[in-house]
Amino acid sequence: MRIVSGKHKGRRLNGPAGMVIRPTSDRAREAMFNILSHGDYAGPDGPMPQGLAVLDVFAGTGALGLEALSRGAASVCFLEQDRVAARAIRETARDMDEADQVSVLIRDAIRPGQARDGFDLVLMDAPYRTGRSEPSLRALADLGWLRAGAICCIELAKKEPFEAGTSFTVLDKRTYGAARIVFLCWDN
Repeated sequence: MRIVSGKHKGRRLNGPAGMVIRPTSDRAREAMFNILSHGDYAGPDGPMPQGLAVLDVFAGTGALGLEALSRGAASVCFLEQDRVAARAIRETARDMDEADQVSVLIRDAIRPGQARDGFDLVLMDAPYRTGRSEPSLRALADLGWLRAGAICCIELAKKEPFEAGTSFTVLDKRTYGAARIVFLCWDN
């Protein structure tokens, strides 16, 4: 697995040895960021994720958040409950000379606790067919993790049910092989 684009293009990502993790495919990750960069998702500093605070939820290898850093995100916070995976993310960020822009919190995304600050862009890739995306998204919204107008990209299994709730507007939906990505805007 590698970074698809940006200043770290081609760099390999460290994965925690012996863990069963299903990272977002290079193809789906590239498509997601191309939509964010070239669609109607511009932020104050240009195309997403440039200059934005990004939250990578169910981070695993950190592929989504590290891709955002490579493409100009100001900072990335990773939520990952597995300590081995969290350590691998920290090591990769250090290897990329991005440790100062990264924080890794060892938390269950369904019970993340009160946020210290909100995020502009949320990248969520829960284990497929576990039903964890909906309650995690609700918890993040209720506990201050999302800034007004935050864009949330939720990766799900192709036919996995998902309801964002009334506080979110669905902006787009795309399917890439076994994956479906839902683009949302938090309306509060």
